[in-house]
Amino acid sequence: MHVINHIFMIYLFIVNTHVHADHITGTGFLKKQFPTCKSAISAESKADADIKLKEGDKLTFGKYELEVRSTPGHTNGKLDSSLKYRGGFNPS
Repeated sequence: MHVINHIFMIYLFIVNTHVHADHITGTGFLKKQFPTCKSAISAESKADADIKLKEGDKLTFGKYELEVRSTPGHTNGKLDSSLKYRGGFNPS
């Protein structure tokens, strides 16, 4: 937490790629530290979150968007994502 608190960032989303019944994520802890951020997870996972994601959904922040990809197999509702730059000039 010490390192996270010293990085100048605004935390908008905490995205879980999948859920397991035998262990928990740190989402609850992080939401207490950054109460304005939203948790997100696949709607298929049946887990509790502020945002329920599905294939093709997009999380937008600044000039970027994270596009959700459904990648089932490891768990029900397993997600991956693709980061896209939405600005005019692509710096990469």
